[in-house]
Amino acid sequence: MSSEASEARFEFFVGISIDDEELEFPDPLITDDRPRWLDSLLCLRDEVIGDQPEALMIDQSQPRAGKSIYGVRKIGLVKRFAPESAWLAKGYRDWALGAKSRKVGFDQLDGISNVLSKIAVDWFAAEMSRQTRLIGENH
Repeated sequence: MSSEASEARFEFFVGISIDDEELEFPDPLITDDRPRWLDSLLCLRDEVIGDQPEALMIDQSQPRAGKSIYGVRKIGLVKRFAPESAWLAKGYRDWALGAKSRKVGFDQLDGISNVLSKIAVDWFAAEMSRQTRLIGENH
């Protein structure tokens, strides 16, 4: 971080934790099953972000490739199962994947904090509803 507040940039990350294992990252060239973490991220996209990524300050640039044993498959999986939403596969050292915000200056810190709070609350509610529906469908 810069020693000058005027030069500092801030971003948020909201995502789901994942494990670096083949179950989470099957080979995208042969699997027909969408990974569970992607189902949760599609819930974030469809139920929370919707058609307002700009208003919610979401960075829609392409993610970088993972570097771990199985995490290198994340780009291939997202491009196979959600090609229009590769920006959902951003993350940190292949332990969490999700969406990041655009970087903002210190003067926008209150705004970006409010956006993150709204996204987190809305996604939690949407994900709990989605999982409750899945449980109902399986019984």
